[in-house]
Amino acid sequence: MRPERKLGYLPLYLSQIVLITLKIFKIIDWSWWWVLFPTWISIIISLVCYFVILILKVKISKEIKKINELLKENMELKLQLSNKTRGLNHA
Repeated sequence: MRPERKLGYLPLYLSQIVLITLKIFKIIDWSWWWVLFPTWISIIISLVCYFVILILKVKISKEIKKINELLKENMELKLQLSNKTRGLNHA
């Protein structure tokens, strides 16, 4: 079985090459802003993904800190309870 291939940004890059070629050979008379539009799309998508991952990373790290604090409190309570039960057993 062949591994699945992912296209990723390939369609954007191909369209970018086609548009630049058409612009250079004066087949289209578009502004360079429109000719370079596929590049802007890929940059915007990449930036959005980056910031979403960054936001998720910050939120997850905060949640992990909360969980660690709760676990620490739980361990301290268990230790206190263990010490109390030892004291009752020795008395």
